[in-house]
Amino acid sequence: MPPDAGNAQVRFDVIGRAWGLYQSQLGMWIAISALVLIVGAILASPTFAIGLASEGGSMFRIDPLGFVVNLVTGTLMLTVSAAVFYAALRQIREGSLRLEAMGEVTPVLGKVMVAAFIEVLLTSIGYALFIVPGLVVSGLLMFALPLVVDQKLDPLDAIRRSFDMLKSQWLMATLFIVVVTILGFVGLILCGIGAIFTMPFYFLSIALLYEDFVRGAAEA
Repeated sequence: MPPDAGNAQVRFDVIGRAWGLYQSQLGMWIAISALVLIVGAILASPTFAIGLASEGGSMFRIDPLGFVVNLVTGTLMLTVSAAVFYAALRQIREGSLRLEAMGEVTPVLGKVMVAAFIEVLLTSIGYALFIVPGLVVSGLLMFALPLVVDQKLDPLDAIRRSFDMLKSQWLMATLFIVVVTILGFVGLILCGIGAIFTMPFYFLSIALLYEDFVRGAAEA
């Protein structure tokens, strides 16, 4: 049985700590955010095209092609996100942020993609069940990708471990993921450009909370 998180708690003060880390490496974080946005725009284009092609249909109609494309797009975006999480963890532990750190996840790329696919599938099912279950799943699984890139866990083990670490605080985990997602991507309102400056809060906040939980498990 994997160790629990000790006395670690889901704490919103990590957002303030994320701000300090962001300020210390502002230029590099802007560069990483810009890269993620460019990749995201490229990956989202098929989904956008399918959405335009299906206009006029019933809003309740299930589009199998659109669902598959969303799964693929979501998996690839989470794979990129995993690399950013790893870079954020390196900054937290070493004090510096390096763009090339994102490439260091290559040895576990296959595991990352499988974990990302499972996470996207589970959250998609949750969101289809009137949104709230999807938010809960997102909160409970927010450590899955960091666990894969940091501890090299297999996908299912990482998902189980994330669930075990957060299940006793599922409500706070859900609220946390909602808040940091809003903070991280509110910049998309400004034609997407603003997200370059806000996106780091999402990655750094989750990485800091993950680090607290991992340290708590080690000390338990």
